[in-house]
Amino acid sequence: MIGFQNLIGTSRVRRKAAVMNSEDSCGTLTWLPVSNYSARCRYIILKKGLNIKIEEPTNGMKSPEHLAVSPFGQVPCFQMENGDAMIESLAIMDYLIDRYSDVEPRFLPATPELRARARMICQVHDFHCGINQGAMYRAMNSPADREVGLEKIRKGLDVIELYCEASPFMVGDDLSIADVTVFASSAFYVFMLPRFFGWDFRDGRPKLAKWFEYMRQESPEAAEVFNTVFKALAAWEKNGRWERLGIQRVPSFVEAEHELISSP
Repeated sequence: MIGFQNLIGTSRVRRKAAVMNSEDSCGTLTWLPVSNYSARCRYIILKKGLNIKIEEPTNGMKSPEHLAVSPFGQVPCFQMENGDAMIESLAIMDYLIDRYSDVEPRFLPATPELRARARMICQVHDFHCGINQGAMYRAMNSPADREVGLEKIRKGLDVIELYCEASPFMVGDDLSIADVTVFASSAFYVFMLPRFFGWDFRDGRPKLAKWFEYMRQESPEAAEVFNTVFKALAAWEKNGRWERLGIQRVPSFVEAEHELISSP
């Protein structure tokens, strides 16, 4: 991860989120409210209190303006103060954590072993759950293809359950990139899986269930990040996204059991 070696030797004296007092922006995060990958970057920005602009793509995802910053036409992307841009959420997270390492929270576990474990959980999530999340909300070639994608999400969650410490965090005694990565996507799992596919990501995964119950009350920033994605998904449902895919709500779904998170 970016900055591990530099961060290990830094002073234990950390400054609070003084960046917010600066009149100069520290950069711009381009995002969409429904994007769980944007949400993880936004979580770090809000939690550290960074003076970073957060805005949606100018004139849309495929506009020349957005493509100049994000060549794949995706979000999130980040433009630094000097005009340089970067894409890919994990790279943006690494940059924010390293660049503002003196602003709490650090999002880095205390030891090399724990840092590696946190990064491993991020990779497991993205390469097994994240890469297959379209099975929950995109058109697929067949119902069988959709089930294959959902099964890969299940397997990814099972592996995260294996490595999750729920201490109460994913790893170690502090909030880390592993918590941010999985929690930013938890709104997807809470909203879509019970409604449309009849299963809860916490069922049969007691450590993930315990971890999620802690994280949902971790901070007002956590609630804000979760609720923003959740509300955007609710707007998708209202606009008929799943109906157009031929996917109906599970008859036994109970709305009251899967609601927005109340701020602590």
